[in-house]
This record gives sequence, C-alpha cells and structure tokens, in this order.
Amino acid sequence: MLGAKSKQLSKQNVLPLCSDLESVSVARDASKEKLMSICKASLKFAISTVIFSICAGFDAQLARADHLNFTLYNETSKSIYYLYVAAARSNSWGSEILGNDVLRSGEFTRITFPNQTSDSPCIYDVRVVFSDTTNSVVRHNLCELDSITVR
Repeated sequence: MLGAKSKQLSKQNVLPLCSDLESVSVARDASKEKLMSICKASLKFAISTVIFSICAGFDAQLARADHLNFTLYNETSKSIYYLYVAAARSNSWGSEILGNDVLRSGEFTRITFPNQTSDSPCIYDVRVVFSDTTNSVVRHNLCELDSITVR
C-alpha cells in the first residue's frame, strides 16, 4: 500500500512540476537546469521509495512465514517426555511432538510448524509432561517470541 501511495505521489506532484519547468521561459538557463536537476533527483527518490516499499513488503511476508517456530529450553531438574502444542481456541491437543525423543534437563530443541501460514493464529497453549508424569500448561503468543523456557 505504501509503495502504491509513493508511486501515486510521484506522478501527481513531481512529474507536473518538471513539465511546468520546461515551459517556463522567464527562468534563466542556469536556474532552470538546477531546478530540473532537483526535479529529476526527486523523481529518482520517489522511484527508489517505491522499490524499497515493495522489497520491504516481501521481506515482511518472508519473515512471517515462520512466525510460530520456537526453541524449547528445559531448565527444570526433570526430563520432558511429552510435548503438545495447540491453538488456544482448540479443544484437543493433537499429536505429541517429541515422539520417541526425550528432552533432558538442560537440553533444548527447535519446534517448527511446517504448515503455518500468515493467517495462522498467534496464541498457543504449550503442554509439557515430565518424567514423573506431572505436567505444565502455559499459554504463549508465538508471534512475539522465539523461545520458551520451561522452569
């Protein structure tokens, strides 16, 4: 949207100004050349702003492509045997994530969401089940963090 607005401003404001300068007969040649130079520089700036805005939009989409992934750190004295992650509005936990792996005390693992989209919700419940069968459930905004530490 910003790119389109910048492009619109350059056509409506900069180009007519340049055209008007070419038709001015009373301006001295040196002043006219200086003004034309400024006009061209303004147009280059407007074009580069449009290009930057488009590129920034692509970068934002790429950065958002993995916005739910996080690193889970186990800073407890117990091993984590099971890990579940579910959208906060979900009524079920779904599949267990660690599989046959165990996250021992002091270890960490990267949790990824391969099917996430930019429309994926941000708020998730994370449930860990420890070796002694106790568990912990904590709600997190995964869009705002890159790691979760279980203490």
